[in-house]
Formats: sequence, structure tokens, C-alpha cells
Amino acid sequence: MKAIILAAGKGTRMRPLTNQLPKPLIPICNLPTLIFVVKKILNSGINNIGLVISPDDIKSFKNFIEKFDLEKNITLIIQENPLGVAHAVKIAKNFILSDDFLLYLGDNLIQNDLEFFKKDFIESQSDALLLLKEIS
Repeated sequence: MKAIILAAGKGTRMRPLTNQLPKPLIPICNLPTLIFVVKKILNSGINNIGLVISPDDIKSFKNFIEKFDLEKNITLIIQENPLGVAHAVKIAKNFILSDDFLLYLGDNLIQNDLEFFKKDFIESQSDALLLLKEIS
């Protein structure tokens, strides 16, 4: 199983913070938000991650990958135009190939361990499993 993290958005609602830094790299507790996402995925046993990013942010994400020693786990996938989630998955098809994959939004934090959901997906023989959280 592989994972795809979507991190190509412009973060316009968080400007001026995102003028200098992509939204998934904004720190929480002095660490980029994205490191919590990556660690959650790696802890689930998924070690092959495609990170879909904007061409404008290549340097920032390369620095992130190097800083956290993730070169062996993360493949950058460039989304030239932010045309939505389905488009991001489409451009990642050469990374995904025919493997099952986890699709994770790069600026979302999930409290639960992913291993439970991964196991549930594998055992259910479903084509997809969707994880949602009700918020007020």
C-alpha cells in the first residue's frame, strides 16, 4: 500500500502566513504540520509516500524532506495547476500504479492511528473507505 499526501493548494485563506510558507509546512508545536501527517502514515506501516505539491513550493518541500531525513519515503509529484483532489490523484497515477493507496490531505490532522483504518480497509474487501470527522 502507498500513500498520497495532497499539499499543492495555495492556502489563500491563511494569507499572509502562506505567502512565505506552504500551509502544510506551517509549524504546530515548533514542527511543520506535515511531519505529523507523515509520521502517522509511516506508523501505519506505509513507507512509500507520494507528496503532491505546487511547482512554486518545490524548494520548501525538498528542504522539509532533507531536514527530516525522508528521502527514502517521499516522492515529490508536481501538480502544475491546482485543479482539485481528483486531478491530484490523476497526476499521481504513475506513482500509484495498481497499488491500493491512502489519500491524505496534507493540512489535516487525524487523532486516531491509521493502522486500524488500514486493517479495516484490507479486511473488508471494499473498493474505498472514507474517514470523516463531524465538527461544529
